[in-house]
Amino acid sequence: MDFIKGPKPDGCFFCEAAAANAARDAELLVLARTELALALLNRYPYNNGHLGINAGKIAGAGVADHVHQHIVPRWDGDTNFMPVVAETKILNEHLTKSYQELRAAFDQMS
Repeated sequence: MDFIKGPKPDGCFFCEAAAANAARDAELLVLARTELALALLNRYPYNNGHLGINAGKIAGAGVADHVHQHIVPRWDGDTNFMPVVAETKILNEHLTKSYQELRAAFDQMS
C-alpha cells in the first residue's frame, strides 16, 4: 500500500541501488553486489514467488531494458487462484523479514 498511496520514486531504482553506498543496502533491499551486478528484492512484487527469467518489457518485466531472474520457486499449495476468485494477492511473509533472512544467507556466501 505504501507504493500505491505514497510518493513515487524519481529515476531508476536500479541505478540508485548500484550507485549507493553499501551502508544503504538494507534500505534499498540489496542482498549482494559486485562490480557488474546486484541481487535485490522487489519492493513491489505482483507475485511473491515464481521461477523464470524475464528479459525486459516484452517478457512481462515491469522495467524495460533489464534482465531479472526469480530465485524463489512456486510451492505446494500455491494461492495463484486468489487474484481471480477474490481479487486479492497473498504475501506469506513481510518483505523486511524476507530481506533479513536472505541477506544473512548472502553474507555467509561471501
